[in-house]
Amino acid sequence: METLLLRFPPAPPDGDPPVVQWVLLDSHNVPLGETQAGALAEAAALAAQRRVVALAPAEQVTLFEVQLKARSRQQLLRAVPYALEDELAEDVEDLHFALGPNLGEDRYPVAVVSKAHMAYWIDALHEAGLRLRLLIPETLALPYHDGEWTLLQEPGRCVVRTGPWAGFFADPALLGTLLDLAWDREQTHPELLRCHCCSEDPPPRPPGDARLERGEQCPMALFAGGLDLARPLDLLQGEFRPKAGTTKWVRPWLAAGVLLALWIGLELLVAWNDVRSYRNQVGALRSQIEAVYRQAFPGARRVVNARVQMEQKLKELRRAAGGRDEGGLLPLLAAGAEAVSRERSIRVDTVSYRQGQVELRLEGKELQALERIKQYVEQKGLDAEIQSADTSGQQISARIVIRAKQRT
Repeated sequence: METLLLRFPPAPPDGDPPVVQWVLLDSHNVPLGETQAGALAEAAALAAQRRVVALAPAEQVTLFEVQLKARSRQQLLRAVPYALEDELAEDVEDLHFALGPNLGEDRYPVAVVSKAHMAYWIDALHEAGLRLRLLIPETLALPYHDGEWTLLQEPGRCVVRTGPWAGFFADPALLGTLLDLAWDREQTHPELLRCHCCSEDPPPRPPGDARLERGEQCPMALFAGGLDLARPLDLLQGEFRPKAGTTKWVRPWLAAGVLLALWIGLELLVAWNDVRSYRNQVGALRSQIEAVYRQAFPGARRVVNARVQMEQKLKELRRAAGGRDEGGLLPLLAAGAEAVSRERSIRVDTVSYRQGQVELRLEGKELQALERIKQYVEQKGLDAEIQSADTSGQQISARIVIRAKQRT
């Protein structure tokens, strides 16, 4: 996978948008062209389908090594600021601590940078539409080989890498002194100081008995050769861990999505109310059917399904009478129940059956619904008569009688 490598300049966190350097790298971190410089928005045009990696300036990132025992990485991150507190000039609450891998014997590399600088870099990237994969201290992007230190000299600044997870920034005037201090601090001394000089300053005197060797690579090509993307010390940790990549695309549709969800919820609520209303009507009809069944067959003791039991009783009566049941209870009741269930504004109050006709006492809010119920029953080949319809405010109480058509 190709990489877009960005390099932030040293700048205050409240300054203008940064002018960055960038170069494209192939899958082996070999530069695909010349180093470019400009606004982040210009670099963003090259980011599609590429991994974006940025280098944080050495001036703003200090590297340490700590030795701490902890049960978990989260517990370790909470302990690191206080383990380094005496070595830091700023309040630990204003600093961001990024933890590297376990080096053995509970030793860990730590990168420390101000939260203000982290926010400045990340906000600038977001403004340009860039989604960052890694943010690495540029000190740890310099090449490192056993027995060697690497020095990058640029106008007004020097960056030194002294180990796999170690290095420092130096002002050119203090470079020699800091190299000697690093030599005294290290247990294993380098044989070679490889100096890549990109300024008019003369190379420094190498510390101790190390030899000096000059290199000619430009900074971005040098960083490309030192990148270890498989095991980096990534500054994007904790509160600065990258968010989901879909956020940028989801945000414009968020309001529409919320409205759609509300509309669907409202539709489901209306449908649920309708279902509940139908269930109540069905329950009322079942109760009325059971009451009519007990009235018609007072000897019945156990009623499990009044409709089925009534059908069985009526079949027995029809067989005994040898005739048909055109004006029987079930056809009349079925037609009435089906007609009422089609009207949301009407509910059944009581049902009674006597002398070959079903009487429905109904309540509702729409007078026209009564006429529709009557017409529906008549379409089933039965007679329906609205015998009364009283109104009280917005409520309607009505009585409809359903019977078989009289033969002529």
